[in-house]
Amino acid sequence: MGVKSKNGKLIKFTTLNGILLQSVYAGYNSSPRLLDGETVKIKDFDGLISLETFNKNQKIIKGDMRELTPSDDELYPLKHTLICSKCGKPIRASAPRTGSGKKSPRYHCCEKGHGSIGVAEMHQLFVDYIREITPNDGTIKLFKEIVKRTAAKKLGDTNKELSKCRVEITNIDSKLNSALDALLEGKIDQKEKARYTDALMIKRNELDQKILELEKTQRISESTIEYVCNFIAKPAKLWLDSDLESRQAFQTTMFPNGLHFDVKERKFGTDDLSPLYSVICNKKESDSDSNSSMVGQVGIEPALYP
Repeated sequence: MGVKSKNGKLIKFTTLNGILLQSVYAGYNSSPRLLDGETVKIKDFDGLISLETFNKNQKIIKGDMRELTPSDDELYPLKHTLICSKCGKPIRASAPRTGSGKKSPRYHCCEKGHGSIGVAEMHQLFVDYIREITPNDGTIKLFKEIVKRTAAKKLGDTNKELSKCRVEITNIDSKLNSALDALLEGKIDQKEKARYTDALMIKRNELDQKILELEKTQRISESTIEYVCNFIAKPAKLWLDSDLESRQAFQTTMFPNGLHFDVKERKFGTDDLSPLYSVICNKKESDSDSNSSMVGQVGIEPALYP
């Protein structure tokens, strides 16, 4: 990858290996005084990587790949959302073996004859379905107002903190100048000045770093808020770009009572959608259209939100 050390040479494997073994990069400390494998969370430092990533790295380094396969939840993110529209029971997930001995991850209804579907096809159908869904205008308007108010409060707090940091830097610079004057007047020697100014410079560097972080926060603007609102207006992209936890939270928000799906017909129910969202009107396609991806439950009048 072309990663180089501070002397400009390509980083050695031993150096890289040493970095990967350090739990501090995940925000945890380990010590010979602790029990084998035990770590302690570092206060006020979340780490550069997650603890899960660190633990996976350790398994790779040790050559143990058995536990690196996706968990059931990672492989089947829709497992707790889908409901069979024929019987009303939750759609399950498993990975039966094919004739060649390979696993075939699938979603399926436990009732005989209600069918099964491969995870790749199921996820594509779900993405295609939620592309036909959008947040209602009132939902986006409310979200935008919340973001603006939160941003305004955050910006006010940030400006106060920035002002405080800059005053502290001005005071430090004044003390540095006083130390130089004291040296020139013979009141202190070079060692005393160095000891005093080194401590001041450490504090000043910390303040400079803090100011950089605060200025990043300060850059939030109307265009940023508009971008975020445009992003949530595209549920399919939001779901595809999210991690497992965010996907499941998103699914719960959009389908609080679950999402009905006819496994054999490959069609979704129309009565499960949260009032926060609505189906995009498409005059060329109705619920009775044989090509539609939506179908109501048997015996239940579908209720499409306007």
